[in-house]
Amino acid sequence: MTTIPASAYLGVALGAGGIDKASGAVAVLAVNVALLITTGTLTLLVQRVLPNRSGAPV
Repeated sequence: MTTIPASAYLGVALGAGGIDKASGAVAVLAVNVALLITTGTLTLLVQRVLPNRSGAPV
């Protein structure tokens, strides 16, 4: 999942005056950012819950 194509398309759509296409790009960008935050949060939570298998102190 990347945010660069959605944000680039948003800029092109706004530059070309396509407000309807820009709103679609904003929706895709918002979903991408929300999922990045969600998966990052879940990853950090899982790391706190699972035991440290390397033996190093936490």
